[in-house]
Amino acid sequence: MLGLVPCIADRTAAVAHTVVRRLGIRAGFVTVRALMSPDAAVTGAPQSTLSVQPSEYPEVFRDESIVEDLHGVKVADPYRWLEDPDSAKTQAFVDTQNRLTQKVLQQCETREQFKELFTQLYDYPKYGTPFKRGDRYYYYYNSGLQQQYVLYGQDSLKADPVVLLDPNTLSDDGTVALRDAEFSDNGGLVAYSLSSGGSDWSTIKVLSVGPSGTAVQHDDLLEHVKFSTIAWTHDHKGFFYNRYAPPQKSDLGTETDANTNQLLCYHVVGQPQSSDVVVLADPDHALWMFGAEVTDDGQYLLISVSEGCQPQNRLYYLDLNRVPKAQDTQALDFSKFDFEKGQGKLPLVKLIDNFDASWDYVANDGQDFTFKTNLAAPRYRVVRVNLSSAGDPSSWPDVIPQHPKDLLQSAVALQGDELVVRHLRDVKGALARHKLSTGELVQEFDLPGIGSVGGFSGNRKSKEFFFSFTSFVEPGSTYRFDLAAASPQPELFRATQLKVPHNPADYEVKQVQIVNAVT
Repeated sequence: MLGLVPCIADRTAAVAHTVVRRLGIRAGFVTVRALMSPDAAVTGAPQSTLSVQPSEYPEVFRDESIVEDLHGVKVADPYRWLEDPDSAKTQAFVDTQNRLTQKVLQQCETREQFKELFTQLYDYPKYGTPFKRGDRYYYYYNSGLQQQYVLYGQDSLKADPVVLLDPNTLSDDGTVALRDAEFSDNGGLVAYSLSSGGSDWSTIKVLSVGPSGTAVQHDDLLEHVKFSTIAWTHDHKGFFYNRYAPPQKSDLGTETDANTNQLLCYHVVGQPQSSDVVVLADPDHALWMFGAEVTDDGQYLLISVSEGCQPQNRLYYLDLNRVPKAQDTQALDFSKFDFEKGQGKLPLVKLIDNFDASWDYVANDGQDFTFKTNLAAPRYRVVRVNLSSAGDPSSWPDVIPQHPKDLLQSAVALQGDELVVRHLRDVKGALARHKLSTGELVQEFDLPGIGSVGGFSGNRKSKEFFFSFTSFVEPGSTYRFDLAAASPQPELFRATQLKVPHNPADYEVKQVQIVNAVT
């Protein structure tokens, strides 16, 4: 039979029920052929019949008094009372629905078989893409069925790994998650955020990387953090983050009110949160959110202002050299610019002051900045501007113009005059090396096959970078590039090893173009 192998990290269910006879696939652009074994073709997946009578459904209260007049139209909303998750009525409704659900599921004789099957198939080691911070390499790892990924570090790519952060040890049920971990520029400090029970609220803590690579915890604790970036200043003394005013409910994550008036704050390591300065807020635009990023050279703070989920943002910048230092700590002292208590005006420059397009920082050399944008380019392009004479963004020259058909997904600057660009080309990943200074194409990289490129890691401190590759037959591999090599090509660093028989080399994946003749 002809079948599409799912393009996800875990394709083992398909692999476990197929016997590969030939290499092939056809489904739209890409096709693979795999023949079912006779037994599997006959028996198929475990079968079961579930039933529930309408009379078994619990009666639900209808509040007929809730009727609104919307533009002259009467609209009833009899179930609005369910919007209050803390009311006794809502909790009783949830309880009765859960009891009915469990009663139905108990009829399923194959439920445990499915659970055992998928538990077995998902139980294999999973690695994140390595990244380098300071002199050490790091990666996230899950041994198979761990609730949370563990952050490991190592002195070199061949050295024994050491656990830096294991969120599985922070709760009995594995519901405390590591949301983010950002290293200082020298790799010596880490600010990391934790959330509990799936809540968007998080707390930020700080640790030092000890001589052996293990964590040395600090006392810093930042609360009421939500939708936050973490951006260290290059003096390694503090970082920017986002928080909101304390919510009215203590059970974080169950509130239903909207979060408004996000604050961008600066925290000095070792100081209490109560002394953190509010660097930026905008009560006139309560829904705006402020993403912070410090440039590669440490001189500028970039602030991306967003509202909603559209690919568009405003872009401000601050020259950090204009911020004084505290005499006692020598950390940046924003106190005179404190939005709530300060007397001075933050010398912020609004480089882009509209929501016409998206702007992502790529690199800068002094005041020459490179951005990725979709301004007049729905497939994105890379542009350059000098801050001293910015002018209208529509006049900023292209470094890499918008491609006639390929989607520019990312552009990452590496050490020297190196720019690695990732495109989506005919629904498959493409990776190329350009000159950062001119955008000139230097080399199209040969990828392992027809698939997706993701998990990219690299920065301007090195010519080395990593990326992950998945495809219709490849559950996930990590590749390493060293642009300092005479003829750089992808080097397989680590391949995902499933616990079921599977060898991507047993398959041949081809891409075919099908022309639609219908007019």
